[in-house]
Amino acid sequence: MPEAPLTPDRRRVDPGHGLGAPPRAAFVELGLASCFSFLRGASDPVDLVTTARVLGYDAVGIADANSMAGVVRIHAEAKALHLRPLIGCRIETTEGLAFLAYPTNRAAYGRLCQLISAGRMRTLAGEWQDKGACDISLAMLAEHSEGVQLVLVPPADLAAEFTLAVASNVVPLFDSRGGAETRRRKRDEDVSRKDAKAQRGRSAPQAWSSNSTFPLTGTSNFEGALPQAEPLCVLASLRDKSLASSFLPPVSAPLRETSLLTAPFSAILLHLTQQLPTLRHLAASYLYTGDDLARIAALDQLACASGLTILATNQVLYHAPQRRPLHDVMTAIRHKTTVAAAGHLLQPNAERHLKSPEQMQRLFARWPQAIAAARAVADACAFSLDELRYEYPQALYPDGLDAQGYLARLTWAGAAEHYPPAKYPGGVPETVVETLHKELALIGKKELAQYFLTIKDIVDFARSRQPPILCQGRGSAANSAVCF
Repeated sequence: MPEAPLTPDRRRVDPGHGLGAPPRAAFVELGLASCFSFLRGASDPVDLVTTARVLGYDAVGIADANSMAGVVRIHAEAKALHLRPLIGCRIETTEGLAFLAYPTNRAAYGRLCQLISAGRMRTLAGEWQDKGACDISLAMLAEHSEGVQLVLVPPADLAAEFTLAVASNVVPLFDSRGGAETRRRKRDEDVSRKDAKAQRGRSAPQAWSSNSTFPLTGTSNFEGALPQAEPLCVLASLRDKSLASSFLPPVSAPLRETSLLTAPFSAILLHLTQQLPTLRHLAASYLYTGDDLARIAALDQLACASGLTILATNQVLYHAPQRRPLHDVMTAIRHKTTVAAAGHLLQPNAERHLKSPEQMQRLFARWPQAIAAARAVADACAFSLDELRYEYPQALYPDGLDAQGYLARLTWAGAAEHYPPAKYPGGVPETVVETLHKELALIGKKELAQYFLTIKDIVDFARSRQPPILCQGRGSAANSAVCF
């Protein structure tokens, strides 16, 4: 009796016959995690996409945690059912914050992938990263966020505190040229001790003087609190930007230093909007803990106060409620415990499944802007994986040659070396010349020159070792005149 395969065939959707594109839905789910969020998502792309089609979606998002691992499967299965796949991910930072991130174009997608790669390659301290870990700081996200639509996912407890780096309200008065010692020396050279003393003795000074390079301390409220060795100007946090601009230092002044702020979620929201220019939305979900209406209303007020809009999502972890027991088991495994002992680590209900657009509209009937925001983010996602093709790493070649020209030069030089005039008066045999022309034409047509040059680099390195490393062509390489 034949044995069953150790690895089952990959599941694929059944596209059916005569299945057309679905009508445009009023809502699109963006907070969807697949099984590629290891031990967190309990449904694979086939079940998620099939259910989305049945429920009436015309597009489906993907937001796996710090990963793009599921985007290819979602893309392929969604297109098979004539749904528009929305490529994104969920970024979880070392500060404990979470964001849904959806790139609007190819360049933004590349930046998002670079961000995830950086977090999985090294820790914030620069050490090699542990397997499965991903360290992404808020500063790293800000650096890679251009063109990426960010949706902040609030914590379940809105009173939870977070610690993050924010711009300090202490601004150096001097410009950035030279160090503190150089600036002191320049001050001493320009002004006598008598003038400096008179300057310090002024009463009721202005908060900032753009024409002066001296500390304006005098008898202000800050006297005695600021170190006189390094003059500083304290700039209070001002909500009125037009008023604050009159107190700002010159352009040549150094940037403010950062300081750590520990505060509740509501207090850090303004800081997040300042650090992340593409942050436009605050996610809102029903948690079914008895206070959902009050919680979403509070989120709406927070969003409005911070210049944001709430965005509806069910933070989907599986395609149907029946997957909740499997998700419980996966959660217990992830936390190295049992389901019986997991307690509050488990989801309190089976509501984290994919819900229809109509159901989400009913749930957010009081906040129609939340439904419209999800649709708007989906519509702004112009990027598709169809835009991608393999791009070989770029390299520079001698004399301005491209890869094909440099490969041809090396090939003909190698042919002359293998067929020296002393032994072959007629030069390279005609049959070899014909073969080389044929192979080089095929390599150029298939754009494989860079690959051949990479193999040559590997072979040259192996032969340069002592003792040399054996290099042996196999398969078609053994019959290739170019490789020879």
